[in-house]
Amino acid sequence: MSEVAGLYQQPGYDFMAAVFDVYDEMGSGCLEEVYYESLELELASRTMPFISKPKLPLFYKGRQFRPLPETWLEAFCALN
Repeated sequence: MSEVAGLYQQPGYDFMAAVFDVYDEMGSGCLEEVYYESLELELASRTMPFISKPKLPLFYKGRQFRPLPETWLEAFCALN
């Protein structure tokens, strides 16, 4: 294993342990946002650094998307 791969191995295991703990606590069938919020709380409780909902530019065939609504409520309000 390369030195760089080993550098990220333990944080990767720690992250997956947090994901499994969320699943064990919440079970299956929840909305994505429920798991997202739960994982944020779990990562914070483990003092693992993370960026919540980073703004990432999206492209399709070289053309950038316009900004997408962050929530379903914003999307609904944009239609009315």
